[in-house]
Amino acid sequence: MIVSLTDLSGSYLTSRPDWTLTGATITTREGARARVEEESPFHWTELAWQTEVSIRLEAALDAPFNIVRMIVRVTPDTLRRWKQVSIDPVIEACAQLQDHWRSARGGDPGTLTLL
Repeated sequence: MIVSLTDLSGSYLTSRPDWTLTGATITTREGARARVEEESPFHWTELAWQTEVSIRLEAALDAPFNIVRMIVRVTPDTLRRWKQVSIDPVIEACAQLQDHWRSARGGDPGTLTLL
């Protein structure tokens, strides 16, 4: 006898995130507003979905040197947990992005791995 079990939850883990941070507004420690101007599509690398975002300080919209690029990563385990407890991925990612942005040292935000 052959028993076949289908687990559809695995498809969620292998699906590329379909949400975006483009257009999100965050604030710095000093209260300056910044906006996510651009985001590359998520791609799979090193066991996580990864995207590059460009953040621009709104106080200097014409100054290209005020654009900062950073990497945002999210693992399948995080996506699964968010789904299980009904966390909106855009709201959660924006909140974590803002916290990360505020704690960046020397203007270099580095890489954010969403938790």
